[in-house]
Amino acid sequence: MCLDTLAANDSIYMHVSKPPKDGSPSSIFYKELKAAASVIHPAASVEGVHKKINLADDILGWEHERFSIRRLPAFTLSTLKSHKDFRKYTIMDTRENLDFDRLVRNAKIIAEALARHIYNVPSGEIFGNSWNVDKKHIETWINYVASLPRSPQILSSKDNLLVATFKDTFNKYLRDVRVTNAVPDKRDPDFQFYQIASGTVNVYSVKPAIFDLVVTIGIILYLLVIYLFIDRLPSLYNLACSFTVNTKIKNN
Repeated sequence: MCLDTLAANDSIYMHVSKPPKDGSPSSIFYKELKAAASVIHPAASVEGVHKKINLADDILGWEHERFSIRRLPAFTLSTLKSHKDFRKYTIMDTRENLDFDRLVRNAKIIAEALARHIYNVPSGEIFGNSWNVDKKHIETWINYVASLPRSPQILSSKDNLLVATFKDTFNKYLRDVRVTNAVPDKRDPDFQFYQIASGTVNVYSVKPAIFDLVVTIGIILYLLVIYLFIDRLPSLYNLACSFTVNTKIKNN
């Protein structure tokens, strides 16, 4: 089960690459999903969308298609009906534009359907009262995730804080949690993840601007004295010679 864009609208679409057969796990889960939606939020609709995989496409439309290519049963739950919807690729889906109430409601529908499917509970509400989906808990996670960069080259690093936090959290409730580095598929377009550019920042403690002004004035005065000395050198020479002549006359 893959999840994608769970707060775009009230409808939930189950995207598959091949229509599930009656009695298959995917078909049973689809029925449980519709039943859970009718109980939790009757206005929400659950629909199945079938899209064949086009191997000629450069980019796969939905995440489950990577598993379907390997003949593994998979599907994607999304509130978008088409993978061409601009909201799937926009960078404007910021935290401020997120509908938390809708996200919590859809998360509860999916969790309820999954619990019914796992524990084979045909009716009734499993996630209720103290087991209910906590809006504050989801909001805390959204704030935390939104505060960290999530570019592929950063997430692929070994000591990424966000990935490590997810792993530690999953270990509290699950067993055998592992982090797998995805290898680009040959069907995908050629791309390369560049590592984070690192550099050294040097901080220098400099003297104030008044120091430069004083030094400049001192240099100007020094050059002025040298210039006057060179310019008046003949006069100084004659003056020195006159003193020498006067001294000789007095001695005679």
